[in-house]
Amino acid sequence: PIVVVRASDEFRPKSDPNAKYIVIAGYRRWSACKLYNIPVKAVLKDLTFNQAISVLVSENEKENVSDYSK
Repeated sequence: PIVVVRASDEFRPKSDPNAKYIVIAGYRRWSACKLYNIPVKAVLKDLTFNQAISVLVSENEKENVSDYSK
């Protein structure tokens, strides 16, 4: 699933200061859905910064992710 957290002082969006959520996992899926105007559901998590990093790392440890994507 696409995992998001609420934007906050700890999680600041770089490209859109008005964003309400930050994508932690599933960014490529979210981006593809956005490109083609496909509605997408996401899981909203209440994570610390370290927990968010852990989710991000585990997302990129999948076997079918290329070294470039990691």
